[in-house]
Amino acid sequence: MQEFQEALEARHVPYVFNRKRIQAHNIASKAEWHLKRGKWIKALKLTEQALFLDSNCLIALVIAGKCELFLRRIERASSYFERAIRLNPRLNIQKELGWIYLEKGGYPEAISMFNDHLQRNAADYETYNLLTKAFYFTGRYEAAAELIYTILQDYKYNKCFENNLLICELLLGRSGEEALDKVDTRNPFVEYNWKVFKEGPSSWDIDGKVPLKSKLLFQEFRFGFLKKWKPNVIEIENSDGEKWRTDQPIISLGRSDENDIIFPQQSVSRRHCALVNYPADVWLYNLGSTYGTSCDGSTVRNSAFLEGRHQIRLSDSTITILTEEGILL
Repeated sequence: MQEFQEALEARHVPYVFNRKRIQAHNIASKAEWHLKRGKWIKALKLTEQALFLDSNCLIALVIAGKCELFLRRIERASSYFERAIRLNPRLNIQKELGWIYLEKGGYPEAISMFNDHLQRNAADYETYNLLTKAFYFTGRYEAAAELIYTILQDYKYNKCFENNLLICELLLGRSGEEALDKVDTRNPFVEYNWKVFKEGPSSWDIDGKVPLKSKLLFQEFRFGFLKKWKPNVIEIENSDGEKWRTDQPIISLGRSDENDIIFPQQSVSRRHCALVNYPADVWLYNLGSTYGTSCDGSTVRNSAFLEGRHQIRLSDSTITILTEEGILL
């Protein structure tokens, strides 16, 4: 205690060196490298190794939380961040906490957190897109469009902003032609959303009772770098043994002839669901279907991350999806 008191008075408390702690930090640093390159699963596995060596490895807890957040596993993400905050209450994770609020529907709290983060990180464009998403889901399309117009004056590298501007313009009741002139039509999200809009209410659902918004796809920041996109072949099989192989970035499924994969059953909505297909980043989106979409027995309320083999139900119809070519059934 005397030595500790002297250390405090000298404002120097010696660090307790621990070999496992150092190893954990090194592994977590590798996880961070993979996270920055969009390799969420690899990063998550490395954080598990780091936390096995040192359960209080702060960087591993934060990266694990970020990975779970990217995969929309919100409760797991919250658990990691809570542990990290207990270790360091001054931890700067406003962006991540805002993202959690966003996914849980706490939009005012999410907007507050994003604004706080952007005051200190004004060039974090991913957070701008998250803020846009908060405006979008609360019906503040004008605010979202104004924010995107401001961003596009200086930043055009990520094409998610162009797509999200387009769908905001459409939902504001504008023709969309002006916004379409300013976007890269090679963007598969733009192509998909414009096609849905031009088809008109008859393609959304019976008598157009389902609103347009439920059929549109908001583009996440991770899907906006078109130059980085590489084709990913997925395999789909229905209960009758009919098979499809496709590398399309967006695959629509439903009853109408405009879909990429058509289901004749009346219980399937005209545009029932969609697959966003990027390498190691495959997602299932429910499109406001009347009787719902489920993945491996769990209801998909908005979107679900797919890895490996999954059984998808569209009302009474069932398909099997393999998110990479060659995975064994």
